[in-house]
Amino acid sequence: MKTALALTDVRTRVCGLLESRSVGVQVLLVVVGAYLTALAAQVKIPLPFTPVPVTAQVLVVLLIGGLLRPRLAFGAQAVFLLAGMAGLPWYAVGGGYPLGPTGGYILGFVLSAPMLSMLLRRYGVGRSLTGVVLAMAAAVTTIHLLGATHLALLTGAPIGATLAMAVAPFVAVDAVKIVLAAGVVRAVRLESR
Repeated sequence: MKTALALTDVRTRVCGLLESRSVGVQVLLVVVGAYLTALAAQVKIPLPFTPVPVTAQVLVVLLIGGLLRPRLAFGAQAVFLLAGMAGLPWYAVGGGYPLGPTGGYILGFVLSAPMLSMLLRRYGVGRSLTGVVLAMAAAVTTIHLLGATHLALLTGAPIGATLAMAVAPFVAVDAVKIVLAAGVVRAVRLESR
């Protein structure tokens, strides 16, 4: 019983921080979100048949979009993008790389995190686990659509080859990331609804 009360207290405190209107807390959330995205880029598994590695970034982007307000989710991913462009070595494939083969995915992070947050907050799809999973699937689809489009334009590869290289290898692992992120978001947000 004490453990359940302690978890409820922790969840209430976390939700209070996530919803804080303090500028200092909001800046901290944006910076931490950008840093976690960069840290997740370092957890990578290169695949021999594609220039796109498996990383933990999609999981972090889903958590950021699921937990932060849209403006903060956008800010975290925009800071990640801009800091990498400025030369910080925190992209999965090295510094200054948004114009390289994974640049479309990075742009997808910037667009999908606030989109996910809006879907969950403004349109009420976050009220059920199914709604959270579907909203996260839409966010991952956005990431892959932008990533594959950018890669196709960069390489000139036909769409079938691009999908086989840039989307298909990631479907199963991203499904697991969606389930994990949805579970965390529902657990944290349960009390704040």
